[in-house]
Amino acid sequence: MKSGSAGSEYWNITLKMKNTGTADSTLIGCFINEAEVDAYNATSAVAGQAVTTMTNTYTIETGAAKYVNILIDYENYKTLTSGTTVNIKIISAGGMDYIKLIELV
Repeated sequence: MKSGSAGSEYWNITLKMKNTGTADSTLIGCFINEAEVDAYNATSAVAGQAVTTMTNTYTIETGAAKYVNILIDYENYKTLTSGTTVNIKIISAGGMDYIKLIELV
């Protein structure tokens, strides 16, 4: 969803990540269309934490769920328009990739 006001608009993508495994999972990176979030002047955050880039790690405890928010600067990336599908990939420290195709609205 596009949010903000003129001059400070951004695409806001929210993913709910649930750890159904037997060990805690640590998220270490985020890619949009195979480019790191920084390439899109994007930031990501877990709900309840300050917005930051994915250079920080986030741990999701076994059985827990957290929301990951990805904010993409609209002014610098106007090629991303409503109806465009983006490929979001979250990387874990254990080597797993979690991929989701999202249509921007």
